[in-house]
Amino acid sequence: MIAVIFEVWPASGRKEDYLDIAATLKPDLEKMDGFVSVERFQSLTDPGKVPSTYSLEYDESVNRLTSGLRLIWVIPALIIAALLAIAAFFVGIISWFAILFTGKQPRGMFDFMVKSLRYILQTSAYLYLLTDTYPKF
Repeated sequence: MIAVIFEVWPASGRKEDYLDIAATLKPDLEKMDGFVSVERFQSLTDPGKVPSTYSLEYDESVNRLTSGLRLIWVIPALIIAALLAIAAFFVGIISWFAILFTGKQPRGMFDFMVKSLRYILQTSAYLYLLTDTYPKF
């Protein structure tokens, strides 16, 4: 388990705002894999300071062989990402003209751009060992 401890000095009169924002973010944090808990305390020595702790589960170590073979496994995803990037380039140009003449971007073009950029980012994250999840089509 990993515990991160830090202290915050909210601006004067903004302590309640900080605690409200932190409270609204807690449900989102609880949905994340590996998240255990977050706790905030009142400092005994400095009343303006808000100490916080975040606890996370430590991931298992990754097999070196799978990390090394990832360069081979990612080749099909890179080819698809390159084709999507080329298509997204041309859709972007067509979309620009559509926006120029109609004043809004067609929903289908917008969805294609979002999905293609999402796939390209997932592929990049997999290639650079930021995630172990293979990019979904």
